[in-house]
Amino acid sequence: MKENPNIYDLSTNPARLELYCNQEKYIVHFDIEDYDRISKYHWRLSKKRNKYCVCTGQYKNGNKIQYMSNMVMNFIPDQKNEVDHIDGNSLNNCKGNLRIIKRIDNIHNVQKRTDNTSGFRGVSMRKDGCYVVDFYLNKDRFYFKTFPSLEEAVYFRYLMEDYYLKEYRNTSNDERIKQAISSLSIKQKYEIRRYWESKLR
Repeated sequence: MKENPNIYDLSTNPARLELYCNQEKYIVHFDIEDYDRISKYHWRLSKKRNKYCVCTGQYKNGNKIQYMSNMVMNFIPDQKNEVDHIDGNSLNNCKGNLRIIKRIDNIHNVQKRTDNTSGFRGVSMRKDGCYVVDFYLNKDRFYFKTFPSLEEAVYFRYLMEDYYLKEYRNTSNDERIKQAISSLSIKQKYEIRRYWESKLR
């Protein structure tokens, strides 16, 4: 099978790598200072946890797949830790967007599922038109009341992420989250926060 070409653009920093997968173009970003070692390999896209990651190599002939994020961070994968993309964009492999964290924390940082119809991770609409918030932490599932509006559910989910995930929460959708929350009144926010605080006792 003919490999798709790796097309580099070094006119800006971060630099850009143009990759194709299923006839669609994807743009990978990386620090221009890493070009010399990155350009020694042929990169492709591989789907992992419902998103595309940049990798090279195959699981055959004694070779293993190597991810660009690991190479940039000089990280050797192990059973407990892995490289996390802070903004949730697996194609942004600039060092400022990468960090090494515990695998369990990275699992909590995943983006919303592709079959999520609300557009917000962990928020879904029931058949009766109300919204429910789903939240898992260390294999435990939390159950809460339903909310009459999407915005209220989004705010409640945000409070949970901010409390439990802290710096590990996925920030890639924050602009839309802030926009949704801004439509709530002070009274609505107060009632939601009071309900959330009652669950912490």
